[in-house]
Amino acid sequence: MMKPFIFGHRGAMAYEPENTLLSVKKAIDFGVDGIEVDVRKCKSSEIVVIHDERVNRTTNGKGYVKDFNLKNLKKLDAGKGEKIPTLMEIIEVIKIFNKKNKKQIKLIIELKEKDLGKDVVNLIKKFKFINNVIIISFYHQLIKNIKKLSKKINAGILFVGNPINAASLAKDANAGYLFANFNYIDSDLVQNAHQNKLKVFVWNIDDIKNLKKMLKLNVDGIGSNKPDVIVDYFKKRRF
Repeated sequence: MMKPFIFGHRGAMAYEPENTLLSVKKAIDFGVDGIEVDVRKCKSSEIVVIHDERVNRTTNGKGYVKDFNLKNLKKLDAGKGEKIPTLMEIIEVIKIFNKKNKKQIKLIIELKEKDLGKDVVNLIKKFKFINNVIIISFYHQLIKNIKKLSKKINAGILFVGNPINAASLAKDANAGYLFANFNYIDSDLVQNAHQNKLKVFVWNIDDIKNLKKMLKLNVDGIGSNKPDVIVDYFKKRRF
C-alpha cells in the first residue's frame, strides 16, 4: 500500500481560520503534500481566497464578496486578526516554502464561480506555478474550458454522490482527477477510475477509522480538516 497524497482542506481549518494564510501555514507545518483553497473574484477583479459567496460566516463583515473591492475586503477580520488573502498571496507563501525547503507542496484551487478560469490560469502562468497546481470545480464545463487554455494544468472534477460512471465524467472534462466526498466512495468507483488512469482524491477525513476505510479502497489522495491526524498516522508506520 502506497501512502496517499495528503492535503489540508482550506489549510488546517480545524485549528485556524479557514482559507487564511495562518491556516495554510499551519497545514504546511504539519507536513502535508498539498493545500486546498477556494477562490472567488471581488469587485476590483482580484482573485481572493474565500469559500462562501458572502463574507458573513467567515468574517466580521456582511455582504457578497463580489460587492467588495480588495481594499475593503482587507479591512475585515477573518478570525484571529487574519485577513482574506488573495490567491497571489497563497501562491507566494507556498513558492517561498518550496524553494527554501526543496519541497513540492501543491496547491489545489477550487473555483467557486463560473467565470474564473482564464484569470486563474493567467495568474498561475505569471507566477510560473503551473506544475504545482491542481484546479478543481463542481462546474465540470469550467474544468474542460481550463484544459483548453492549458493542457499542462492538472485538473479534477468535484462531485458529491456516486455517479453511474464517474470516470466518464472526468474524461468528458479532460480531467485527470476525481475529487469526491468520502461518504459515497466504493471499490467499483475507485477501480473504474484507476482503469481509466484517473486518480481519486477524497474529502474530508478527520479520523483514523474512516482513513482506514479509504486506504482499503486504495484512494490516491486524502483531504482533511485535521491534516496532522493523517500525517501522523503515516509517520508512525514509516511510509
